[in-house]
Amino acid sequence: MEMMTDGSGQQYPIEKTIYQCEATKRAFYRVKLPKLGLYYGLKEIAVKETRAIKAIKNEIVALNRLPFGIAARCHQYWQQGNKHYLLMDWIEGIPLNEYAGSAPVSRQDFAQRVKVAEKVGKKLAELHRYSVTHRDLKPENVVIHTDRNGNVRDVSLIDFGLSNQKRHFEEGTAHYRSPEQEFMRNTNLTLSSDVFSFSQLVHFLLVGEPLMLQPNFEGSDWDELTLVLPDFTPMNLKNTLQQGLQFDAQKRIKAVFPLVKALQEASRKLEGRR
Repeated sequence: MEMMTDGSGQQYPIEKTIYQCEATKRAFYRVKLPKLGLYYGLKEIAVKETRAIKAIKNEIVALNRLPFGIAARCHQYWQQGNKHYLLMDWIEGIPLNEYAGSAPVSRQDFAQRVKVAEKVGKKLAELHRYSVTHRDLKPENVVIHTDRNGNVRDVSLIDFGLSNQKRHFEEGTAHYRSPEQEFMRNTNLTLSSDVFSFSQLVHFLLVGEPLMLQPNFEGSDWDELTLVLPDFTPMNLKNTLQQGLQFDAQKRIKAVFPLVKALQEASRKLEGRR
């Protein structure tokens, strides 16, 4: 990977703006390498603080330590003034929040969502094999790849900005971050933190939104944890999903595999297979 600081690497015409957020001082573009006609993703981050710059470089390390196919790799990094640029693999696809922006409309649609959730779980399990915790798993950070007929053939995880950083008092995204990321600073983060986020992501796919959870007065558990899923939802999937949403990380599923297995079994039952 090339590391440049004079802005000379910014020779990639912006082909499309994916997002541009003034509040976070971040933007992401699709750019094109003119000579070869190849597309890349260009992440732009405006920061001045030393700690924030270090976090950017930590993200590059996190991305590039993973094998090809798990995450987009960073090929170049450069700085121009207070703006930092990461030239990354371009991942073509649809963000999960756009693919599944509302509740399933039929049993068939529900069954398809279960299959998508299974693919995300397998990708997360692959990430965990390398002892990497994503720490910000949410629909916006999952990209769906479809074939010409609209069938989901694969998924990709993106935005590993938190995975290699020191802990903040509060991190991640509301409703998807684990309780230990939001309320319990003295609790270590483990792969189980991603399991909670993945469980919320599964709930989003099956219901159209994450489960709204509030801690009790003592801050020791959820005030209420009640799943309302369609009647045809296999009981094992419902029970396993509830285990993945436990407030206490010690009571929660420790790895993503049991939930992936429950999704696989649910898929077979919904399709009438044994």
